[in-house]
Amino acid sequence: MILKFDGVDGCGKSTLTRAVAESLSARYQVAVVSEFTSPVLYATGSAEPVPVATLQIREAALDPAFDCDDVERQLLLHFLSRRKNRVEIPHLDALHDYVVVDRSTLSNYSYAAAIDPKLAALSDLAVGDVEKADQIFWIDTPVDVCMDRMKDRAGDAVERKGRAYFERVRELFERYAFAHEATCTLDGRWEIPLLVERVVAIAEGRTGDV
Repeated sequence: MILKFDGVDGCGKSTLTRAVAESLSARYQVAVVSEFTSPVLYATGSAEPVPVATLQIREAALDPAFDCDDVERQLLLHFLSRRKNRVEIPHLDALHDYVVVDRSTLSNYSYAAAIDPKLAALSDLAVGDVEKADQIFWIDTPVDVCMDRMKDRAGDAVERKGRAYFERVRELFERYAFAHEATCTLDGRWEIPLLVERVVAIAEGRTGDV
């Protein structure tokens, strides 16, 4: 089963991703990955990633010093998401009970269209038909809270774009999450243990506990 967690930078998704994976790992075989890490290779039957030194794409896309423009950055991030869903996540899914993923293709749509609505066409072309998640959890956290959590970070090229951009991203997340049938909305103001309890109940099919 593939579980993905998404939302605006600073929403708590990475913390929740790790916490859910840790909880599930007590009873199941669990793999944890990120939608936008640089490509890796897997040997047949192995879950051990082998980095490809010449393909440090995420690092280039998000490093402010590399000076990607917004369109170049989105092209690179869409490539990473497409490959992750087409190649790497299905490989891990065949070897584990759960694959827990930090981010989803909802990020492609929301972050790209917040730059320019015309980029939604890029998202449709690149990732519109590849999403593998059985369940996407959108963590809806007020942008003020997200910005406060990020204030002490050095910040990558996206995190430096400012409040107005993240307000647009959050609005788009809401639109795309509502339209995607596999999406469940979580209140990002809840404490992590309560969110973990809810997510695990959904993942295990204990709908009466939600």
